[in-house]
Amino acid sequence: MKRPVGFGVTMKMRVTICLLGLLWVLVVGCERQDQALSLGGGPGGSSFHGFSIAMAELFALQLPEFPVKVHRSGGSVVNLVRVEQGKLSMGLVYAGDAYLGRLGKLSRYPEPTQKVRALARLYGASAQLLVLKSSPIKSPFDLRKTRVAVGSPGSGSAISARRFFKSLGLWEEITPIYAGFAMGLDDLGSGRVEAVWMLVGVPNARLMETARNLPLRLLDLFDAAVVSGFFENYPFYGVATVSAGTYPGQVRDVRTFQDSVLWITSTQMDESQAYRALELLFSQQGVAYMRSRQTVAEDLDSEKGLMGVNIPLHQGAERFWKARAGLPGAGGQREF
Repeated sequence: MKRPVGFGVTMKMRVTICLLGLLWVLVVGCERQDQALSLGGGPGGSSFHGFSIAMAELFALQLPEFPVKVHRSGGSVVNLVRVEQGKLSMGLVYAGDAYLGRLGKLSRYPEPTQKVRALARLYGASAQLLVLKSSPIKSPFDLRKTRVAVGSPGSGSAISARRFFKSLGLWEEITPIYAGFAMGLDDLGSGRVEAVWMLVGVPNARLMETARNLPLRLLDLFDAAVVSGFFENYPFYGVATVSAGTYPGQVRDVRTFQDSVLWITSTQMDESQAYRALELLFSQQGVAYMRSRQTVAEDLDSEKGLMGVNIPLHQGAERFWKARAGLPGAGGQREF
């Protein structure tokens, strides 16, 4: 059968057009991925990581011009330093670490973090020290000569544990096991550690799941903190209570201390980007979405948005919080 004149040319043109179209899709996709803002979360299973993923999902749904890619990390201090170094666009950090980093007083990273800026306080994170319900350990002072899972290396959990136990004069008396709390809880159940230290939002989903099958007990940290001068040494920590019934089998209130989880970026972030992202996150729809995805987001509240923020605000955040306060010249808001 004789092909029409120009058939071969037409087919070649069609194939060429299809290939060019596919190449365009691939290039655009790569560009979008390259343009994504990197957000430092935390170890897998942590509140940091789960909250970061929920934020990225919210932005993908409601603010596509603010693409975010979540990176697992060692946690607070690692995120802080990587944002300072330009290796991350944003991160979740503890207010205490941000404060000490600004002053150049972090033991592992002595250089002041001069480029880091705060966007908002997201939620509170309470120190929780767990033992088996059957354990003879009644107070932190009973942990001498024991193995304590304190968190991943460089994480806010591990650093807060070091601060606390050093204040009590116990840091050299315990064997710190640098493992994320998910692994730490598994090790507690199998007897490889005698206690697990966590600095996380309350309630923590993994801890709730574990407590349903493994009888646990929270230790009171407040009395030991007071007698050791812990609050004087670290004034950015505040008093907190894990209320009775928060976890399965918890029959009484447990006093402890807490830090605030901050959302940070660097001076390089675009001001309007920061403003729009905050506007969405703290909108009624944004807060509702986050609370539907993360239990710790029950503490996400614009009324607490600057609580514990003790480092300079990003320009976009400053404009946003002034607008929230109704100050003139701060720029309007729109509801999503």
